[in-house]
Amino acid sequence: MDIEFFDNNASIEEMKINKNIIKHINNGLYRIIILWEVNKEPIYGYGIMKKIDLFFENQIEQGIINKSSPSKIYPILQKMEEMGLIHGYWDENNNKKVKFYEITPKGINVFNHIKFNWHEIGSNPIWKEFIHDMILNSFNEENLEDGNEVKK
Repeated sequence: MDIEFFDNNASIEEMKINKNIIKHINNGLYRIIILWEVNKEPIYGYGIMKKIDLFFENQIEQGIINKSSPSKIYPILQKMEEMGLIHGYWDENNNKKVKFYEITPKGINVFNHIKFNWHEIGSNPIWKEFIHDMILNSFNEENLEDGNEVKK
């Protein structure tokens, strides 16, 4: 089953709204993904961009969002540094001087708080229903029987 993002009958305005909603959701996830990555190991900025692009690979391929860019990611990293969530330091990678980022104790506390909240959300019955409907049951045959395929 080939699922595409937009309905064939959707207006240009509806397609713009769909893209805008997806962009806002993804932008909200960037900081969490960054904390998750630097919690595992120190990583340099370009590496973070590549990891983020892996998360949103399908949306990038469909043209819903653009690949990560330095003008998008580095201001987020700078703000997270200013907040004390991550720490940046210069080191070499493949004979190039690059800035690596690692999580700070404050960042670990914030990250653990986020994980706890996501656990709480996941144990709430209405959230379970929502997640099931939005993710696990989104594109089953029943939803597509009447020809309402989601098109890009």
